[in-house]
Amino acid sequence: GKTRAIGVEVEGGYVINADQVVSAAGYENTAQKLVDEETAKANGIPKKLPGVDMSGGFIMANIGINGTAKELNIENVNVWYNPVDENGDIFPKIDEYYADPLRSEAPAMITFPSVKAGNREEKGVSCQVLMTGKWEWFDEFSHMDEKKREKNEEYQALKAKF
Repeated sequence: GKTRAIGVEVEGGYVINADQVVSAAGYENTAQKLVDEETAKANGIPKKLPGVDMSGGFIMANIGINGTAKELNIENVNVWYNPVDENGDIFPKIDEYYADPLRSEAPAMITFPSVKAGNREEKGVSCQVLMTGKWEWFDEFSHMDEKKREKNEEYQALKAKF
């Protein structure tokens, strides 16, 4: 019969039970890496959908800032930067970025997760800077786990360019 998820098991063997499980890993990662073959067949889940490519994602830098949000005058906001052309249109600039990301202005967002959590008085502010990215830019490193990527000079050089 059909099978269903009843939770997730995370690194270290800790199990989180849940009535529903939602994957944010993208269709291919979910269907090919998270759902085993038996479950996929029992539920009619194809490994690949025609016309559906890998999801885009973000290239992210996590930054710790000394001080409190109040001292630094950081509000609970997301700040987006979208480059525009001479007509004020963002789409040509987005196309340029995706065609040549290392030589173009990047659409980006800055957010402060610790401020969103409500700690304006607590020392230490977490900041994230995010740029959109394509799976293909990093696909050749997808077979590596995080420790191998940390040691891989080519991956580190690409990461440093961003």
